[in-house]
Amino acid sequence: MTWPELTAIVMAVVALGGMLIQWRNGRAAVRAGDASAARDISEAYQTLIEPLEMRVKDLEEKLAVSDAKATRLEKELDLMRVREEEYLAGIRVLISQIVSAGERPLWKPKDSIG
Repeated sequence: MTWPELTAIVMAVVALGGMLIQWRNGRAAVRAGDASAARDISEAYQTLIEPLEMRVKDLEEKLAVSDAKATRLEKELDLMRVREEEYLAGIRVLISQIVSAGERPLWKPKDSIG
């Protein structure tokens, strides 16, 4: 073996050693990067979760108030419908009394017959 061949072999071994060291360092950096990314995600989660939980709680409270108001308005509407039916029945009775007295009513509801 000549000196140039021996020098080439030594240089190849040194280059291979450097490559292996860099490969190992790269793997360690990837692991550290993965840990860093997981830590960043965890911190972002902690930063966002509290305001979001407060917002959800606020919206749930508003929804409960709105549901109560809607229920109250539905009951009120039902009462108004009953009252309207009662008024319409009274109007029909009054119109019938006017007609039976031989008079002609000046106004009739659009849904009345005759």
